[in-house]
Amino acid sequence: MTEFLNSVGYDFDTTIFYFFGQIQCEFLNFFAEFLSLFAGEFAFFTYIVISLLLCISTKTRRYGVGLFIALTIGALVTNIALKPEIARPRPYIGLKNSSFWEMYQQFYQFAGSHTESTYSFPSGHATLAFDVAVSMTLTSSQIKKRSVGPILITFALLISLSRIYLMVHYPTDVLTGMIIGTIAGLIGGYSALALHFKFEKQALEKQILEEEKEFESA
Repeated sequence: MTEFLNSVGYDFDTTIFYFFGQIQCEFLNFFAEFLSLFAGEFAFFTYIVISLLLCISTKTRRYGVGLFIALTIGALVTNIALKPEIARPRPYIGLKNSSFWEMYQQFYQFAGSHTESTYSFPSGHATLAFDVAVSMTLTSSQIKKRSVGPILITFALLISLSRIYLMVHYPTDVLTGMIIGTIAGLIGGYSALALHFKFEKQALEKQILEEEKEFESA
């Protein structure tokens, strides 16, 4: 699978790497590193805690349930299933024997020569960013008149692109992570909404029955 990804995605990956290499500067280095903090391992556990805290109150439970489901699915698919199974080396390892290596190495070094302890495919940062953005967009936009969805999606996209800018993920890693995160977010968001409306309906039916009993006994 790794050889397939490297061969089929080579032209796409190197073209995107080249584009980001052309816009590199010290400010973008700092900005990309800053963005990456919002979707790392520490961020994942922070979001888990937030989701559980949101589940405490009935007013925010829909957000917490949707977020927790999305995070769980995203982590299981990306970090538990695909990463160890496909075992794609990071580009700073996998591109060493390619014709693009010298150019990539210059971009990678300028971006800070960051190293990661896990495999490359798919991007856990992109998955996590879209887990959060899509699930929270759904659970907020379906119930509130105003939605923070566009802001969340834009932020998730910037986080995902930061991983390419830092040269620690192939663009195909990031694109796949975005897709997985989107699907996980949709499942989490719609599941939370379905449960929310089900409980609301049950509460309304209970209220109506109680009012009918009071009317009959009056």
